[in-house]
Amino acid sequence: AKLTEFSSLGSSGQQRHEEFLFKFDRLSARMSSKALATAFRKAKTRKGKRILESREAQVHEPAKRLLLMKGNKTSDLVLQFLADMHDLHKPNSVYLSSRRQNDLHPFDDPSSIEYLCQKNECGLFCFGSSSKKRPFRIVVGRTFDKSILDMVEFAVTDFTPMKGYKVVPPALGGKPLVIFQGAAFESSPMMRNLQSLLGDFLRGPKPSQLLLQGIEHVIIVSAPERAMDGGASSVFGDMAAGSSETLSGQKLVLSQHRVSFKKSGTKLPRVELEEMGPSLTITVDRHRMADSDRMKAALMLPRELKPKKEKNVTTNVLGEKRGRVHLGVQQFEKIYTPHSKFVSGAEKRQKTRHGKDQAEA
Repeated sequence: AKLTEFSSLGSSGQQRHEEFLFKFDRLSARMSSKALATAFRKAKTRKGKRILESREAQVHEPAKRLLLMKGNKTSDLVLQFLADMHDLHKPNSVYLSSRRQNDLHPFDDPSSIEYLCQKNECGLFCFGSSSKKRPFRIVVGRTFDKSILDMVEFAVTDFTPMKGYKVVPPALGGKPLVIFQGAAFESSPMMRNLQSLLGDFLRGPKPSQLLLQGIEHVIIVSAPERAMDGGASSVFGDMAAGSSETLSGQKLVLSQHRVSFKKSGTKLPRVELEEMGPSLTITVDRHRMADSDRMKAALMLPRELKPKKEKNVTTNVLGEKRGRVHLGVQQFEKIYTPHSKFVSGAEKRQKTRHGKDQAEA
């Protein structure tokens, strides 16, 4: 139907036809066959049209939802981790607890994950499984434009679930405070991309306003320095050794704490952190990062959200606005400046003497 429509428009239609084929080739190159089949669906009813429009790109995007899945073989620790993450991300999480993904390999064939994320309207996913080679592994990733943007596979060790701590969990729907500590996160672009991925996975929704007393949950992600050959340590890891940039072998320590405010005798309360779990140590195994063009397209802001430029207005480092006002040429000789209250005594005597001289004349 598109081809006949373009052919009937002459030369302009041929140009639009070439643009359509170019976009279709780019889309089909990065999407699987199952996701590509659902990308060009047409609604048959009004309700279906509203649903498809809600799945398109919006100016104000809602909170990202998290899709939790388990593989064909999962241990009790993997199930407990998925259950804890589901409880912490409620109500913006979907846990497919009764469905086992048979023969699901995210790095070999991501079509099933793309289909499930699109069906459940989730922009984030977490896949957990266990095998003989990888007894406890999780795959965390993001989707963009109905296809996977980037994903990282972690090997999990030293896992302690929430039930291992005697601390009351935070309220449902709370906003966590995520802290990334360690110079390794600023060492390379791939580490900054990993920080962005974990930030989207852990931070939850973006509130318009934040109450200080409402901060009950703190997540700390620590990146220790990677050891080089010969015992030396460096935040650059394999890059400092002269090899290609990679994330494999990078360890991260993730701990979650409950914030409690105590009396301090002053206006400001005394803040204490109590570890509440889940706590774990993750090691990067495999990863597939997005290229620069796709990441640039994913981070692009719509025109409605771009700040409008204000003439002669600047903002300093402290966030204070400063404006510059341009005035025309000021003619001081035509400005009425003298005031009777501030005339000196000599000027008054001179005026009276001048008046007397005029009267005698």
